[in-house]
Amino acid sequence: MKRSMTRSADGECHRIEADYLVVGAGAMGLAFVDELIHRDPSATVVLVDRRAMPGGHWNDAYAFVSLHQPAAYYGVNSMALGEGGAALVTGREVLAYFGRALDRLLATGRVRFFGQCEHEGEARFRSRLVPDRRYQVDVRRKLVDASYMQSEVPAMRPPPYAVDPSVAVVPVNGLAELSKREGEPPSSFVIVGAGKTGMDAALYLLDQGVAPEAITWIVSNDAWFLRRERIQPGTILDFMLEQFERFGDSESLDGLVFALECAGIFSRLDPAVAPTKYRCATVSDPELAQLRRLTKVVRLGRVVRVEAEAVVLERGRLPVLPGQLFVDCTAKGLPPREPRPVFAGATITLQSLLVCQQVLSAAFIAYLETRTRGPEPLSLARCNALCQVVPHPEEVRDYAQTMLTTLLNIQAWAEACREWLFESRLSFFHHERRVDVLRATLKIEATRVAAEKGLRAILAATDPDPTPEFETVELRHGPLRASTLTLAPRPSRERAAVLCLHGFPDNARSFRHQLPALAAAGYRVYAPTLRGYEPSSQPEDGDYSLAALAGDVLAWLDELGLERAHLIGHDWGAAVTYTVGALAPERFWSLTTLAVPHPAQFVRGVARLPRQVLNSWYMLFFQVPGAPELALRRRDWALIRQLWAAWSPGYTLPPEEWAALRETFEAPGVDRAMLAYYRRNLVPTFVDGLRGGGSDEAVIRVPTLALTGADDGCIDTRLYEGVDAREFPEGFRLERVEGAGHFLHQERPEAVNALVLDWLAEHDPKG
Repeated sequence: MKRSMTRSADGECHRIEADYLVVGAGAMGLAFVDELIHRDPSATVVLVDRRAMPGGHWNDAYAFVSLHQPAAYYGVNSMALGEGGAALVTGREVLAYFGRALDRLLATGRVRFFGQCEHEGEARFRSRLVPDRRYQVDVRRKLVDASYMQSEVPAMRPPPYAVDPSVAVVPVNGLAELSKREGEPPSSFVIVGAGKTGMDAALYLLDQGVAPEAITWIVSNDAWFLRRERIQPGTILDFMLEQFERFGDSESLDGLVFALECAGIFSRLDPAVAPTKYRCATVSDPELAQLRRLTKVVRLGRVVRVEAEAVVLERGRLPVLPGQLFVDCTAKGLPPREPRPVFAGATITLQSLLVCQQVLSAAFIAYLETRTRGPEPLSLARCNALCQVVPHPEEVRDYAQTMLTTLLNIQAWAEACREWLFESRLSFFHHERRVDVLRATLKIEATRVAAEKGLRAILAATDPDPTPEFETVELRHGPLRASTLTLAPRPSRERAAVLCLHGFPDNARSFRHQLPALAAAGYRVYAPTLRGYEPSSQPEDGDYSLAALAGDVLAWLDELGLERAHLIGHDWGAAVTYTVGALAPERFWSLTTLAVPHPAQFVRGVARLPRQVLNSWYMLFFQVPGAPELALRRRDWALIRQLWAAWSPGYTLPPEEWAALRETFEAPGVDRAMLAYYRRNLVPTFVDGLRGGGSDEAVIRVPTLALTGADDGCIDTRLYEGVDAREFPEGFRLERVEGAGHFLHQERPEAVNALVLDWLAEHDPKG
């Protein structure tokens, strides 16, 4: 690493060159650097932290703290923590371990550590001891924010409530230092805080011989606990499998948590009190038995203030007794953070990707970073698709949400990075026999679809912030009128407009998961109903050619006063997207297609893939006069339901969405219009495709992202192989979405939204 120094009126400025600047030497920062250095023999790192020593919040933790999860799953990948396995190491052991881990990194000569320094942004940091000593890092690759998930402990800040000066209050750290206090020992204790720190304080006092009746515990909200016995090496596979089975069997959130308690996965402080929180706290059965000895548990809400004679709570008052010592345990270990894209240009923001597994997540992010270079580099969009952020849970509902995203991430990782999961010491896979993991994986896969469906149903039923109501506007093209769903962008940032084109057999609500996400990111979004899918848009001349459909899109842009926009299309909407992108590339910032390749690519692929001919049977059937019209409507549109099931195996359209589709299909003339797409375009598409790639009519002079579901039962994903670069001179990117079929944007909305948002931001005029 090169280094130089300049002087100015502001003091010394040292310039350093390095591949990475990592801000934060806590557990996540060290896990990231450790994996990076060991995987990339050329990488150099500058590591900065505001504390003097590595270890993050462990430097500020109370003396009797211990790690609450098995040591096997904590630390850095290259070095075991303590005895490993199920051991619960002390805070002092953790700090010593991180010190040794840093020493090993420094010994490589490729890592430099700057302690007691404050990062000021833009790769600049300043010494906290010598304020006029500043540093500027010339970062060749990435800046890594390892402080975004900064943990908080009580010693880091005063109590969040007012305390009368006559009342004695200490942070939890003060309990181990009571021998240094003058005067009589406390007559009794009041623990303020219902989280794991509060539990540790209570257990410490009990272990020290304090009588249970001398401890008052203010519990603002009860929380569900994870039984520590179930998350140990050797038992964790069954623990995961049992959870997935309960996800599929439960019909409500209350039913789910009760089933988890009955299965011995969850526990709670008081069987008579229904918990309203879930924060990943792990409690052993002996610890729970100790906590249940406490009889003075006060459930009157949070502390508002502590007066000389009474504690004022949200729902009542509690007398302050002479000689009482208040122990503040109210800091949130992981305060809530708004999820950010993990990979964003030249910045990486470390966040949790599996529920409450921060260090494994950081190591995985580093592993992906090493794969963004080399002969087959991963795109940032692909990295983000594998890095769906899992915010730290707080409410009981958050358990369902975080487990759903964790489930989806694990599935994606197992497809893309299975060997890394077995190699990584921080992964539970590493500590189990491979045959047991494979056996459990088969069982989990058998329950995955039901588990995902059950979790989504629970989340939909308990959503406190349901999908916003879409506004419906009318777009015209001559006499044709198209009903269009739209949402206004978030006012704080407005980007370009996005048009979303649905396919067959579908309607504009196909993009119900994408419109809110796009609007929240600052895009004005429109999802028109395609020509023919409502009586007002059925042309008298019956023209459903791709050229006519492309003309609709251009007319809509004109009516909206848009010179350019982003265009997203699924199925037939994708075919229209390719067509209009070739005809009028100057009108679009970017194209995104879902589930359908370029028409010429499709034609070329059919010739070499007999399976696709079988998949496309319905296209040929739709050419037969009369019969398809009768078949479509039979037995409540059974043919269409059959196509949905075959094209997206394992996915079930929500009943309310099927009702909306049925309403669309039953409108006058819609069934004939849907068939007309195939009758008007199938033969011309094959004729044009057989002309060969690279013809002027086939060239797409707009940056294009193509998304395909790995399990698509309609379009064989191998059709995307061997894309002709001449057809996409402005760039083409293909992304495969694991665990999804033809309707991938409805099956895996989180993954698709991440890919789409990254692509749009890359090509949007406002970034």
